[in-house]
Amino acid sequence: MRICLFVLLLCCSLRLPAQQTPDVNISFAATSLDTALHLLGEKTGWQFSFEQSRIRKVQVPARVFNRVPAEEVLKALLSGTPFTYQRNGARVLIIPRTVSKTISGFVTDAASGERLPGVVLAVPALQYGTVTNSFGYYSMSLPVDSVNLQLYFLGYSRLDTNVALLPDTRMHFALRVNSQQLREVTVKAQPESFSKSSQMSRITIPVTMVASTPRIMGEKDLFKTLQLLPGVKQGTEGTSALLVRGGTPDQNLILLDGAPLYNPMHLLGVFSTFNTAALKDVTLYKGAFPARYGGRLSSVIDITTKDGHMQQTHGEGSIGLLASSLSVEGPIKKDTTSFIISARRSYPDLFVTPFAKSEYGLQKFQLNFYDINAKLHHRISEKDQLYFSLYTGRDYMRVRMTNVKDENSPDEYSLTDAKVSWGNHTATLRWSHVYSGKLFSNAMLLGSRYRMRIANEMEDTYGGKSLVGKVQLNSGIEDYGGKIDFDYRPQPAHTVRFGVSAMYRVFTPGAISERQQESGTVTLDTISANQRINGAETDLYMEDDWEITPKLKANAGLH
Repeated sequence: MRICLFVLLLCCSLRLPAQQTPDVNISFAATSLDTALHLLGEKTGWQFSFEQSRIRKVQVPARVFNRVPAEEVLKALLSGTPFTYQRNGARVLIIPRTVSKTISGFVTDAASGERLPGVVLAVPALQYGTVTNSFGYYSMSLPVDSVNLQLYFLGYSRLDTNVALLPDTRMHFALRVNSQQLREVTVKAQPESFSKSSQMSRITIPVTMVASTPRIMGEKDLFKTLQLLPGVKQGTEGTSALLVRGGTPDQNLILLDGAPLYNPMHLLGVFSTFNTAALKDVTLYKGAFPARYGGRLSSVIDITTKDGHMQQTHGEGSIGLLASSLSVEGPIKKDTTSFIISARRSYPDLFVTPFAKSEYGLQKFQLNFYDINAKLHHRISEKDQLYFSLYTGRDYMRVRMTNVKDENSPDEYSLTDAKVSWGNHTATLRWSHVYSGKLFSNAMLLGSRYRMRIANEMEDTYGGKSLVGKVQLNSGIEDYGGKIDFDYRPQPAHTVRFGVSAMYRVFTPGAISERQQESGTVTLDTISANQRINGAETDLYMEDDWEITPKLKANAGLH
């Protein structure tokens, strides 16, 4: 009896779908969609609801169906049309298909035209949002015809605007600086202690923070500001060396407009090589490095310089106890081409030399450094931007001393001339292109060179004879290469980045040359360890930053 009851229930359950979607024999002539739906309703008893003015304009081809489930017939009628359906029993609602529309563009400073990274674009009604990338570019895909956008950025007034969306909308926004004086604000910590971003251990440092940090000898210094952050420790007391989470200074990858810098220190490590007046954006990664970076163990410091003011020419300068700087920026052609030039030079030797000469018989003393940053920005079109940036900086130290052995014999003396110099030189040519509202690319050619030179010359005269010797050490590294990065945003909460790069490196570990003369005769002339090590490196990466749910985010990558 139980077996019979089970078989009966099984047969009933198998017949239920056939009752819900019966097989029909029906044929349609080439007609409008509303006529075809009426015919299908007469065959199945379904009640269709739709907006007749829209449905009537849609034509369907002649079709014949023999013993086909009614729901399959309905799907075939709506295939290729801008409509879909929702069914509840015998009631069927015909509705438009949801089509996502993409809005993209750049966010800039209204006064200078400078691209603003990290601007928040929010759609409160849909609980959507996105953030501009490091080049000020954003992209969102929204399933609506019009949207209310809100733009937020620290230090700027909030912008509220309504935008009518087309299938591919290009819209640029300009934010104005908010100069309103605020009352005292009490900041209270939220109970949440976890990070809301999928990118861990990343800190963006505003340039205003660098300018407001207490200064040593009146000099604003980027690395001194970074040393105040958690997880970052100062090296030798008073220097700008960075020890990030137990690493050493040479384990930090430092990028200036995409070009690597080596030993970016001035005055034997007292100051860093970055002129604050030329900086736009600084991002520090202390761990969990994104896949697009590679080559170091401890940290990544990605530094971007200003593009130059597109509207008016202006400058700023400073005079300190150790150095003075001057920066000028402005348009070459308004709204099309801009420039910025920033230079800094120190002068401690000007103060030390007069006192040292009188005491120690010093003939020459030099101790100084200089930095020069230059950048050109040209807007080729709405979708194409061209950037060319240069950096050069050098430290130079020289001490030349003469010691007369006998005041009655001025021809007998000993002379020492010691020279030390080091510096970086970089050049970057970058082209950014917008392929569509969702795809952005950045192609770059770059070159970087670091050189250190130590030389010591000695001369000793005695009894009518002379002994002259010179020892010199040359060391350095050169990088030449190119790379292209793509930024694809299929959804506001989903970003895919991928790219490829190739780099050719030349290492000079340390070439030592020695030369010695005795009474005009060369007794030693040799070069040792004069080798150049060449290396090539090719990188391919892909990373996926995805907000799967409001509480679950993923950042996966392969380099």
